[in-house]
Amino acid sequence: MRDLLVYMRFLFRNKTLTLINLTGLSLGISSCVFISIFIIDEWSFDSSNINAARIYRVTSEIVSETSVDHVPIASSPLAEILNHNVAGIEQATRIADNGSNVKIEERLIYEEKISKADANVFRVFTYPFISGDPNTALEAPNRAVLTKSIALNYFGTTDALGKIMTIKKKDHIVTGVIEDIPLNSDLRFKILVSMDSSDNAGNWFDFDFRTYILVDKKSSESSVFLPEFNKQLDAINDEHVNKVIRKENANLKINLHLQRLKGLHFEQPLLYDSPKGNIYYTYIFAAVALLILLIGCLNFINFSIVQSIERSKEVGIRKVVGATFGQLVRRYLGESFAFTIVAVIVAMIIVVVLMPVFNSLVDREFTIREIFDVKVLGAMLVILLLVGVLAGSYPAFYTSSIKPIQALKGKITTPKGQLIRKFSIASQFFISIGLIICTVVVYSQMSFIRAFDLGFKKDNLVFMNITGDSTNRGKLTGFVQSLKQNPAVGSVMITGYGGVPTGGDASAQRGTVTFKSNGKDEVRMTNATYIDENYVPSLGLRIVAGRNYDGSLSDFHNSILINESVVKMMGWKNPLDQQVMWNNKPRNIVGIVSDFHYMSLYNTVEPQVFPYHDNVIVNAMVHLNAKNMEGELLKLEKLFHLYYPDEPFVYKFVDDSIRLQYLREDKAMTIFTYFSILTISISCLGLFGLSSLTVFQRKKEIGIRRIIGADYFSIITIFAKDYLFLIAISLIAVTPLVWYAMSRWLDTFPYREAMDVTIYLLSGLAVLIVSFFTVIFSLTRIASMQPITLIREN
Repeated sequence: MRDLLVYMRFLFRNKTLTLINLTGLSLGISSCVFISIFIIDEWSFDSSNINAARIYRVTSEIVSETSVDHVPIASSPLAEILNHNVAGIEQATRIADNGSNVKIEERLIYEEKISKADANVFRVFTYPFISGDPNTALEAPNRAVLTKSIALNYFGTTDALGKIMTIKKKDHIVTGVIEDIPLNSDLRFKILVSMDSSDNAGNWFDFDFRTYILVDKKSSESSVFLPEFNKQLDAINDEHVNKVIRKENANLKINLHLQRLKGLHFEQPLLYDSPKGNIYYTYIFAAVALLILLIGCLNFINFSIVQSIERSKEVGIRKVVGATFGQLVRRYLGESFAFTIVAVIVAMIIVVVLMPVFNSLVDREFTIREIFDVKVLGAMLVILLLVGVLAGSYPAFYTSSIKPIQALKGKITTPKGQLIRKFSIASQFFISIGLIICTVVVYSQMSFIRAFDLGFKKDNLVFMNITGDSTNRGKLTGFVQSLKQNPAVGSVMITGYGGVPTGGDASAQRGTVTFKSNGKDEVRMTNATYIDENYVPSLGLRIVAGRNYDGSLSDFHNSILINESVVKMMGWKNPLDQQVMWNNKPRNIVGIVSDFHYMSLYNTVEPQVFPYHDNVIVNAMVHLNAKNMEGELLKLEKLFHLYYPDEPFVYKFVDDSIRLQYLREDKAMTIFTYFSILTISISCLGLFGLSSLTVFQRKKEIGIRRIIGADYFSIITIFAKDYLFLIAISLIAVTPLVWYAMSRWLDTFPYREAMDVTIYLLSGLAVLIVSFFTVIFSLTRIASMQPITLIREN
């Protein structure tokens, strides 16, 4: 205890150095804790499902002459066949997303997160029931299971069994309430409804369902089950799907594959798949957190070595009175552990205070209880041991090895200590420059994407959902005319399903299309986008050949538009002489639309056909030319409810939908930025502390130089030139590593910004400037003193 009090008095005598050391180490530890929480959450996706290790998703690979599409869905009747005809399958179930209007009494809501599922879904997935029976909840048609938050929102209670809610104009009885789906789940819904008769019609070309299978325990432990099951899956698929395709002479094949639910979160997202994580980001964030901790440790080592010089007389006295080398090592290691424990406590306070900020960065809802997770506590213990031992070992061994006579005389030379300090400073520059370059490259690429010309007018483009059933269809003309009379509306377009560029759940339908090419039928995979005659001019698209729709009944029945990519895919020289089979009827190609980026820039422009919209499912899109956007949206809502009083007003800006496609990269860029600032700040703290000590130790030299005429700038140059050399070495060392890593990341984008060498030079310059001003700041007090005072001061 007495030794600890002596150490504490020493720390209080060196308050500035202690504060810098503690701050750097605490920030490094808190960064590791934050990232540990995030990584543990990412790697535990879908772990709430007790049988996650035995659950697989069936996916379909659609292969044509020119493309291979991998989608997360399978044929509708497949689950029924698997349940009855394949050994080793405990359960097979189907789930389909099905956003819809919901009406409770007079309250009308559009709910996006509605899914329909087979009755056995609760035998496959683990969803804890608050009320209701999981075995019977979805057995009958028109049944609904709600999550806890939705039950509270809609009915004000979780005791909602027997309540009635109208979904898609059908009354549904609430038969169950379950706990909210965890955020770290690939299957997210708020309402789960039972299948209806049309979902069990047995159409093998109905690919609207995601199919999941639960393998029984015995089969899951068998090494031969999956290969054998894949053979059976191929046989079923060939018998019911590919056989029909071959009969129609379609140059197409569908293959089925399995994806294990455990780890699905890190799989490459398939076409029209739910959002997925990026396993490389978890590695990157972990590496960055460890690098920040490393910087804190290096500062700890540096300051400990400097402190050992100041405590040399204390070491000499202890050795004279009989302290052994081992006793001194244990003493100074104990001090290192004590200091690290304090840093851990401060780090926990930082974590608690900054948890809301971290949640906004990673789009999660972490709470304080995550800190006390066994895995997080284990990570903290490992950090404590590593920092305490590794960061404290060298200073402890170095201090304990000082010779008593040298220590008592105060003649301590530290060539190794100086080498370690230079190495640690160079390492910090290396890390800081690397993070700055990565941040700038990510920012540059995202700016490139945001500014990329998608080929259509997207500014202030709003789309509204309209159910185009027989009741609403007659209102459409009047609604459109009223929209056109609004001076704030620049253009109006009516589209069928898939008419919204980059519209997420309203995006283009992907499927097979038969082209009558030079008298022969050729089946190819394309996107299908329903449009009207205003779509092309309103979005600023070009007709590169032929003409646009003219709105006539003849066009509705007999014509179709295609894009330039279809022409390239088919190799047509005279595309306007060809036809497309649509709704079992040949349509004449009357126009070629210029290619534009319908989907995100992760994809190249794909072949696309544009049939005239069928009024079944409709989106109205308008360009708003208004300064008061909020006021105009209110006017649109009033107008909408005038024509559709029983429909909720649901709208989105296309710009927002586009932005959501790059949310993962935006988050990564933000985190990189914060970590870069944090890294540079900790490095500057360390640099300030070390340069201040160096300046203090060389104050007599500074005084003499001032007396013989040296100006302030020349003195700064003397102290800064070493740092300039270290920065240059760091820049040279980090460049090839960052170039390789960023090139790999940029390769994931078909459209990418070229990396400019000036990014590297400017990053090094930025670190140099920050370091230069840090050194200047550390010189301020000494430089303001009179030279004679510097020489006389001990």
